[in-house]
Amino acid sequence: MLMAGVNSLASLSPALSNHEASLLPDLADVRAVSVEVAAAVVRQAVEDGNALHEAIIEMVKGKSGVRLEDFIKVRWDKLIGLLD
Repeated sequence: MLMAGVNSLASLSPALSNHEASLLPDLADVRAVSVEVAAAVVRQAVEDGNALHEAIIEMVKGKSGVRLEDFIKVRWDKLIGLLD
């Protein structure tokens, strides 16, 4: 799962399209990047058989009608709202 997160973050590197750019995404994009990385980790957990929440498993398998990224974003926004 760790490697899934690392690979997801690496795939979002601005340096992939511009060799002079930063290796890491801009801090202004932290919410969007966090959603993508979290989704990759969750998908790997399901693939590895480590996910326990049936609704999440169904979401990853595309059987719930809800996109995993949308689910994570809503929860992320609620958490950040509590910290603001």
